[in-house]
Order: sequence, then C-alpha cells, then structure tokens
Amino acid sequence: MPYEAEPPRSDGQLDPPPPHGPDSAEAYGWQEPSPVPAPRESESWFQPQPQPQSSYPYPYAYPYPPAFQSPEPSGTSGLAVTAFVLAVTLVLSPVGLVLGIVALVRLARRAREGRPLRGKGLAVAAVSVSGAVALVAVLILTGVIRVWTFSSGVQRDNDGSVGQKTSATVIDLRKGDCFTPQSGLPDGTKRNPGVLKVDIVPCDQPHQGEAYGVATVHGPDRYPGNAAVTRLSREACVDPLFSYVADLYAMPRVRMYFYQPDQAGWTAGRRGVLCWIGAPSGTLRESVRQSATDLNPDQRAFVEALHPLNAASLYMPVEEPTDGNLTEYTAWARLNVGAVQDTVSNLRRTDLPAADRSAVDAVVRQLQVTGLSWDKAARAKDVATLRAALTEVQDRSAVGQVAQARKLLGLPA
Repeated sequence: MPYEAEPPRSDGQLDPPPPHGPDSAEAYGWQEPSPVPAPRESESWFQPQPQPQSSYPYPYAYPYPPAFQSPEPSGTSGLAVTAFVLAVTLVLSPVGLVLGIVALVRLARRAREGRPLRGKGLAVAAVSVSGAVALVAVLILTGVIRVWTFSSGVQRDNDGSVGQKTSATVIDLRKGDCFTPQSGLPDGTKRNPGVLKVDIVPCDQPHQGEAYGVATVHGPDRYPGNAAVTRLSREACVDPLFSYVADLYAMPRVRMYFYQPDQAGWTAGRRGVLCWIGAPSGTLRESVRQSATDLNPDQRAFVEALHPLNAASLYMPVEEPTDGNLTEYTAWARLNVGAVQDTVSNLRRTDLPAADRSAVDAVVRQLQVTGLSWDKAARAKDVATLRAALTEVQDRSAVGQVAQARKLLGLPA
C-alpha cells in the first residue's frame, strides 16, 4: 500500500522510538491505531537528557550512521549477457527467460555481499523479451487448439456419413451432409453472422439443408463488396447442383443457399463457397441426391434440355420486388428470356419417340408464350409493371405441359 514519509524535523532531532508493547502474542496482531495528541508549542518530540561525561571528544555516538559508499562494480555478469542474447533469438527465448531470472537473483546476492556486477539491465531486458515471446506463443497455440477443436470432432462412418445428430459448424460440413442451421435458414437480412453452428444428422432424419458441393470463386485480390461476392458465389454454385441432382423437378420445394467468404476471409485469400439447398417452408426427410445414371436416355435428354430454364430460376432475388431491387429483378427477367430461348432450342433438337415428341412440342409452344411475359418483366420501369408481368409469367407458365411430358416419359411429376 503506498505511503508517505514524514518530513525531516527542522530542529535536527530524532523522534523517540515507539514504546515497547505488551510481552504477549497480542502485541503482534493488528490493532486499532490510537490518536496521537498534538505537541504543545513549548514541547519538543525529543527532549535531550544530560549525558554522562566521557573521555571521548563527543558526548555521544553519531545520531546517524556514517554515509556508506558502495563499491564500484568489478565487471559484467556473463549470465545476464547470455540470457539477453538467447532472448533476442526468439527460438531460444524460453532458455533466455530462465537464465535472465537466475542472473537477477545472482546479481542481487552479489550486491548484498558487496561484490556487485554490471548487467542488471540486460537481465531485465532478457526476462521482458522472453516473457513477451512466451505470451505470444501461448496465444497462438491457444488459437490453433481452439480452431482445431472448433472444426473437428465430427464422428463419421467409413463412407463419410454421420450416424447420429452432431453439433458442428459450417466448417465441418461436407458434400452430402444433411443438417439444420441452429440459427435458422438465411432470410436475406442476416449479414456476416460469423461462424454458424449447425446440427448434422443422418439424411433419413428431419433436416432443413443438404450440402451439395464446395465451389471456388474467382475475383480481384481486393474485396469487391458483399453484392459482388454474392453474385460470384451464386454463379459458382449452379453447376455443382446439376451434378448433384440430375432431375431438379424431382426435388421437393427447396431453394439454393451458400456460405460465402466475408471481407476478412476474402482479404486472407479464402475463395471457397459451401453450396447447399434448403427447405424454407418445411423439412426434408431424405437426401435429394440423384445420379444421371438413374435415368434412361430419353429421360436424360428431356431433363438436360430444361437445364437453362432451371438454372435461371436459381437466380431469383431473395426479397419481394421493391423500388430498391427493381434493377435486380429486371436483370433476372432478362436472364429468363435467354433461358427460355436456349431451352426451346434444346427441346427442338431432342430425339424422342413420336408419342413423347408431341408432348415436348406442346412444352415448346407454351414456353414461347412465357418468354413474351418475361420480356415484359425485363422492360419494366416501375414495380407495378414488374409485378404485373411476373404474375403473367406464372399464369402463362409451361408447368402443366412439362408435367404431361414427364408423365409420358416415366418421370415423377
């Protein structure tokens, strides 16, 4: 506890020693201090008493001990020098820390014995540098352990699947994992939520999402902004979906999602994107994975002809049309105009039996009508016109004709 020293007396006299306390254990315990009365003006704290005559020239011993001159240091501590050298090498800084402490102890002991050495500053510097290096090393090791613990520990079977519900993070997800985000499905308003936790479950148990691939996005070294990264991530996740699910029409009602790099991750060079699908209005009870080998040649030809239209649907904006996202919707409409044209071209080139050919031709005719409505949406100058055009797209869609063709081809409607 900090304290203040009493100022020296102006009369050069010493204060009397404190009176002896009681000769018992109580004298060493803490006691309440007693108030000290102020001295009277005519009273001094110390009254000199008559001294006996002595043969010495001075009546009494020196009131203060004579000044003591410390001997000059005779050299520099080699141990302190060694400790400092090891400390600044970083790799051997732990040894420097130990030697620095030993050097300080020895220097203090030699000073008490009257045999001082130089080097205390070097020893202190060695201890400081080594301690800082050790602290940084501990922090780094702790971070590595936390990352390792955070992104591991998922028990998997020999085929890589998860046999029971396991709490993990998106870092742990692999292609084919079925899971449910603990914070719920993204709704377009959650930006940079940090490390997301998920519950990975066997795919035959209820879940909301399924990871279908990990893609790599390419862009500038400097972070281009969230909107640009979202666009790049969406584009990167389209093709892996068609590789994972051969027939998108056979899937339940789902949406495409992805976990993309944030600004810190992008700046650090991370370009990986986790692609997954989710069921916003319910749960999934089985995997949506489907191989193209499960389809016969006619079925595969029809399904692949519809890929442009299916791919365009994946770019649908998340939020409802507003003045703020009008440009985003008109761009999506233009994408669908081109997708309709490509799909019509693919269907016309498809070689199918006559019975199936007539159903496919009906799909082509209806898609041409739908394309006109998409063109109106692409040219919309306000939200009202856009909404009217999108409603017309739904009313004139080829859903019924596609379902009839799928039925004739033996595909689930």
